[in-house]
Amino acid sequence: MKPRAGKAAERGRSDIRAAFFSYAELRRRNVSYICLVKKRCDIRVVDSNPNMRNKLLRGSFITVFLLQCLEAVGALSLRLRD
Repeated sequence: MKPRAGKAAERGRSDIRAAFFSYAELRRRNVSYICLVKKRCDIRVVDSNPNMRNKLLRGSFITVFLLQCLEAVGALSLRLRD
């Protein structure tokens, strides 16, 4: 499920960027929300699929969560702009 800019727009541009960034990174690596939950379990971080999906779609999550997700999918770097 792709993030929706409508609801996120009410909270500010940073939330929209975070939601779309995380969605794009998962798509780029062909990782589903269920797969991300399993990969996070591999690094000893437990979360449910609905909870994970909601956090990512909202785009309002703490930096630790983002870093855990990036580590779980094997991201070696973080690029914010082209």
